[in-house]
Amino acid sequence: MDLFNREQEERKEAERRFEMLGDYAKRDYTAQELLALARQRDIPRPVLIAWKHAYTQAGLDGLLPRDWLPLSEKSQQKVAERLALVEEITHTLIITEKDLQRIEQKISPSLAETGRISRKTERLVRRYRVSGLWGLASEYNPEKKRRDTPTPPELTAQTDEAIFDEIDRRRQVLGDKLFQKAVAHETISDEEVIARAAEIKATIKQCTEVGEDTARWNGNSRSRLWDYIHDVRLNKSKGLAPKERSDRGRYHNLSERMEHIIRGLRLSKRDITLSEVLEEAGKRACMFGEPEPSYWHVRTICHRIPPEILALADGREREFRNSYRLTHQQWFDGNNVVYQIDATQIDVLVQDTRTGYRKKSGEVRPWLTICVESFTSALVSARFGYDPPNQFTVAGVIRDALLQEGRVIGGIPDEIRVDHGKAMISRHIQQIAADYGIVLNPCYIPEHKGKVERKFGTLNTRLWARLDGYVSSNIQQRNPKSKAAWTLPELIEQFWAFVEQYNQEILKETGKSRVETWAECCLTTPVKDPHKLDALLEITRQRTVGKQQIEYADRFYWSADLADQVHTGDIVVIHAAPAYTQPESIEVYDLHGQWLGTAVDCASELGREVTGQEVAEAQRRQRARDRLVILDEKARLKEADQEIKRRRDEQPQSRSQPVEGKEEAAEENERPATETAKEETGCDSPEPQAPPRQRARSGSSTKNKQHPGHSHPARSSSIKQPTAASAWERLMRLEEQQAVAERR
Repeated sequence: MDLFNREQEERKEAERRFEMLGDYAKRDYTAQELLALARQRDIPRPVLIAWKHAYTQAGLDGLLPRDWLPLSEKSQQKVAERLALVEEITHTLIITEKDLQRIEQKISPSLAETGRISRKTERLVRRYRVSGLWGLASEYNPEKKRRDTPTPPELTAQTDEAIFDEIDRRRQVLGDKLFQKAVAHETISDEEVIARAAEIKATIKQCTEVGEDTARWNGNSRSRLWDYIHDVRLNKSKGLAPKERSDRGRYHNLSERMEHIIRGLRLSKRDITLSEVLEEAGKRACMFGEPEPSYWHVRTICHRIPPEILALADGREREFRNSYRLTHQQWFDGNNVVYQIDATQIDVLVQDTRTGYRKKSGEVRPWLTICVESFTSALVSARFGYDPPNQFTVAGVIRDALLQEGRVIGGIPDEIRVDHGKAMISRHIQQIAADYGIVLNPCYIPEHKGKVERKFGTLNTRLWARLDGYVSSNIQQRNPKSKAAWTLPELIEQFWAFVEQYNQEILKETGKSRVETWAECCLTTPVKDPHKLDALLEITRQRTVGKQQIEYADRFYWSADLADQVHTGDIVVIHAAPAYTQPESIEVYDLHGQWLGTAVDCASELGREVTGQEVAEAQRRQRARDRLVILDEKARLKEADQEIKRRRDEQPQSRSQPVEGKEEAAEENERPATETAKEETGCDSPEPQAPPRQRARSGSSTKNKQHPGHSHPARSSSIKQPTAASAWERLMRLEEQQAVAERR
């Protein structure tokens, strides 16, 4: 039949839909205008919206039906019969009451005489207006949604025992007689089912009189018994198992496509509100001709999105990394010593006592940089500061960790783990690691250095939270009345007291303290020359040596080792911690990088332990060193004069007499000076003097030499500095020679 030429009828249906849209296909309607159009055409509003969206996207081809399939001969006959009933309204834009009465006259003349319109007539007209010719077929009823027949669950060894109990209960309710007939597909009369229902009611009555539970006899109605019989005929005993809903896990009156649209809207914008998602989802549902989702739909779907996905979609990388990203726990056994270094701003307010730049409030949260060993979790070293740590702060922490200085903990590790901060991976730190053969491992994942991360939490709960001036890292939970009660040196003292106690705590894994575990398991290499590590200190300054030796940070630092190595007024280089930490000692170097000694703060405990005998000994060594320099310079002058005399004697005797006469006169004039030099040097044998011209030249050369005590570094460094032992020996020997000369 040409009536059921699918391609031809699809084209006619597209033209009919375009005609139904009318002016709405060319322009947008308001909500009131669209509602009025839907009532005139007797077509639901979502259907009109879907048609317009399809026409806007693909023109007339977008209105072609996409779900039409070839109809069977029986369906074609049914469609032809129904088409004859609605033939008068196939091309009518507005359906009136008279049009419906004429259709009702064909379907039910008796009802048409009363002037009423049956529900059957309304459904038939609606089916044609929405789905066209194919909508009149039984399998294409747009108003009838067929539900899938639920299938019983598969019974396996893993099936819950409750399901087997329910099967036995329903079989008992059905009875053995009806169950056997249902399995054998025998005929069962309705009288037999009614009789079984009456038996169950009598049994329930008896149980009630006795006081027994009657819950096992539920489902005893006639209709329910017929359902059990039907299920047994289809699937035997398995048919009595509880069936799951066919739409379980899905939302009522909401398509799967709309579920994905709602989830996509939530994940497409950071922290989008549910109201905005509902509004945008409703617009798209109207375009597709689907029911608009409710607020409950949107809220339920959005709340079921895993928080891991929400954190990543909203750009909360830190939350995703800390709470949801997969990690692999690493184990340390002590064979390879691994240090972990990190920095944080602690949650305790301290008084800002800096002399230069200082905050207006006079309070600041200091920064803490710590080094933790991975196996024992022992805290090896730490540095505090007012400002964020730089490369020198990190280098100072590494220096303190490498130096053992009489303690068990410390030494050169196999590996140092840091983060990717500029201070942690600077060239300065890389060079330190290369010089000592340490593997510097910048960790991309914080969990790879989780020991030091966890240590900050331990300090926060066990130390900082118990001190005055503690403020939470969470601004909302921070106490606005907290005031600084400590200076930074006082806070450092509290910190190291806690560290000493913490490193003595017993570990569950070993049953020993961290210090004992380190001594047994962590074999580190000690530093051969500890003074080479002083270059890692942050502060490097030049200072002038005075009577009270070296002044730094408004304090005086004293060392007996400097008494016979530098002069008052010389310039030295010191390496020290920052001034606000008030270091107890500083390392002293000359301008060529040679280590001279360690100077201690005179006001510290080490400085107060210096006795008067040590000071007197240093003063004697200083005086002996200076006198030795004087005698040494005079001896050098004598050697120069002797060299001049030797060269004069080696000159040829063929010179003229006047010249020799002048030389003899010069020798005669210089004789008193020779005797004076003889008395100063203590030599009993007279030495000839150089001629006046040569002596003048030699005098000018010695005159240009700077005194050893001058503060100029280049000239003071040209003086040869003997050791303390040799200085005493030479001084005693020269004094004995001078005494003998004076007696003679």
